[in-house]
Amino acid sequence: MAKWKRDVIYGIAILVACVAGVLATMDVKITGTMYWITRPDVYVWIWLAILAVLAVAMIIKAVIKRTRRNARPSGAARVLSRWRPWCCICC
Repeated sequence: MAKWKRDVIYGIAILVACVAGVLATMDVKITGTMYWITRPDVYVWIWLAILAVLAVAMIIKAVIKRTRRNARPSGAARVLSRWRPWCCICC
């Protein structure tokens, strides 16, 4: 399997796990806390949000690398790839 396909699959799996984690912590009822940020489920949401952002970045990076790797080289790159130095036979 190509590396970019594996990265996209893992990124999607991480996003699904993040959504499941947020939905699972929605049912937690915490009483007695005066401030919203002091609830324990908020810290879980923050970590899941960071993980989701990293998963999206991994997916975007994999897709960009896939299109760049399969793309045809530009004109200058094709000329330079065929160029051989005149002083060396081994190149």
